[in-house]
Amino acid sequence: MDLRAFFKTYYKDDMLYRALIWYNTEFSTVDDFVEFKLQKLNNGEEIQTLVHSLSMAEVKLVERLKMENEGQDVIYVEESEELLPLKEFQYIIDTSEGSVTHFDIIKKIYDTLLSEDLISDVKMMLDDSDIETPSDIYKLTPIYTGNILWLYDNLTSRHLRDIIRKLNITHYGSYKDSFIETVVNYLTTKEYISHALSLLPNETVLQLKENVEKNIHVYDNKTMWQETKSLGILVQVHRDYLVMHEGVLNTLKDVDISSITSVDESKYFNGYELLLVIDQIPSITRNVIIPTRLSGRELIEIIKESFIWNNNGSYISFNGQKFYENGDGIDASFIQVDAMLKAHPMFTFHYKSEELYKVNVSLIKTVTTEHYAPRVISHSGETPIDNVGDINTVKSMLDILSQPDHIDYNQVYEQARKRNYRERYPITAINAHIAKIIHQERPYYEKRKD
Repeated sequence: MDLRAFFKTYYKDDMLYRALIWYNTEFSTVDDFVEFKLQKLNNGEEIQTLVHSLSMAEVKLVERLKMENEGQDVIYVEESEELLPLKEFQYIIDTSEGSVTHFDIIKKIYDTLLSEDLISDVKMMLDDSDIETPSDIYKLTPIYTGNILWLYDNLTSRHLRDIIRKLNITHYGSYKDSFIETVVNYLTTKEYISHALSLLPNETVLQLKENVEKNIHVYDNKTMWQETKSLGILVQVHRDYLVMHEGVLNTLKDVDISSITSVDESKYFNGYELLLVIDQIPSITRNVIIPTRLSGRELIEIIKESFIWNNNGSYISFNGQKFYENGDGIDASFIQVDAMLKAHPMFTFHYKSEELYKVNVSLIKTVTTEHYAPRVISHSGETPIDNVGDINTVKSMLDILSQPDHIDYNQVYEQARKRNYRERYPITAINAHIAKIIHQERPYYEKRKD
């Protein structure tokens, strides 16, 4: 049944009466009205008006009707009450057998939605099979350059409401359509998105701005971007990837970062940066990143490894208490490092050696990191040699080792190398070793084989 036959079959006298009022036009017969509707349908003006009156939920119904009824003519529409605009324009007709429309009408509406950029024929959420290699990232391009409304339709109404709450938006309507339009309007307005940035940690804002200046649209779905994702600045489109829509990116380019006061600490932090300073030789320092949820015994091992120390019997002290790595007293395994750093952001590590080294440890900041193993990120000073005497002996040896032409250099170098001295601090090897022995799924205090 073609479209003309469809109209002639289902258009009745009662519809003609409605049409006289709706169009304010005289129709002598139903056939006259059929010809009028065919003309309206073909010139596209009425359909264009119709599609702009549809809600996103109605658009999705049209899309589904089109996809599910390929190859059919007459379509029975069970959700006709959810497509009232089509009924008002007399493209869905109520009969004794149910509400009906024609596939050509639905396809015409669908094609107009596409041409008016009110719907996307791009898959907005990709599966693992869609991106099998890094070269497949190009498949994300149509998502972040297409219709921004359909990108945010990836989010549920609950997620959108969460974004609205975090952005402190007070007027946002009652339906998902209005939630999306509100969030999109907010994130594509310079003044509003500046407020969104102020809710992010400073380091995230700076990295975001740098990426925007480089026109980076695609982000790994990692911890450091969770707060940006929670504000809608980034949207998840794949299990492993987030994207920034070009509309948001272009808005961010106009924002003056220097005028934004960001928060100091991310609530999604998963690590800490610690500064380790040898108390007796303060020129020797290590900056170390450790993950959350470590025990005190694991922390002791990380500190020892960062200075290339191997002796057992060391301990951590704070608030008049001592926590040991072995059975000399209270076991450091009972320390929860997160709680300790919160209560005591500065404490002392005591290394058991002839020199009785003390290391002053201080919390620099919380960090978000994708490296879940601890690591040394920077260092200064020499390797603090252990078990060669007192601190003055160490200082004398280090002074000689800094002078290759010194008469005692070879003798001292040979003595130092028998201990833990290294001419060049082997940061890569040290980090690899720390990562091997300190793993959150295999706590340090468990017995293991390297």
